[in-house]
Amino acid sequence: QAAMQGYWATKGQSGSERSDGGACRVRECGRVYISSCYVHHTLRGLRIQQCGDFGRVIGCRIWRSLESGVYAASSSYTSTNAHSHMLIQGCRCDELFHSSYLIIGGSHNRIDSCQAYGCASTPVVGWHTSDLAVTGCNFSNCGHLDYIGIGGGSDGHGGGISMDGVSNMVDTGGHRLVAVNNII
Repeated sequence: QAAMQGYWATKGQSGSERSDGGACRVRECGRVYISSCYVHHTLRGLRIQQCGDFGRVIGCRIWRSLESGVYAASSSYTSTNAHSHMLIQGCRCDELFHSSYLIIGGSHNRIDSCQAYGCASTPVVGWHTSDLAVTGCNFSNCGHLDYIGIGGGSDGHGGGISMDGVSNMVDTGGHRLVAVNNII
């Protein structure tokens, strides 16, 4: 863990071989559709931030990233400025040093028929989100470390799904989480 923190701290220094990026960072676009991508050996997988409603990430594979595989981000890190009705479907994340699917903010987002294997943190982490649906997924051998790839503390609360934070959440009249037909 200390070695990872040291490596992360080298950003911007002469001779550093790391960046603060990932395979793909999409910000403030209309409806996003990302399909059939293969991402490996990177800091982050696919980060989609504040890209409106009804975005899609379909059939992607992320392998060996230091942070999350599919990251639906909010610039405020609360429920505001976030996605709604995003679908992450048929994706697979293997051997990540963080959570496989990280959802920050928004509502009515769905993770469907996805897989995660050997990830350091909890496979699905929801922060400040409501009406998150996780259906038909298979998560195996995850949540086994208490730190993540950049050396910080883990969101790890087991090998399944973790929900935390309630800042600026909108009451949709639904549920915080609906999880059905998953294998954990």
